[in-house]
Amino acid sequence: ADLLRRQGEADAAASRYRDAIALARTAPERRFLERRLAELREP
Repeated sequence: ADLLRRQGEADAAASRYRDAIALARTAPERRFLERRLAELREP
């Protein structure tokens, strides 16, 4: 997801972040991924 984000592929990165959030096993991991996903939505 991070590589896609850095390449400017925000939609694809968001999709991968959502996939990762669904698979996250711990709350800290989930929060980290949710923050990254939220950053994609910022202007």
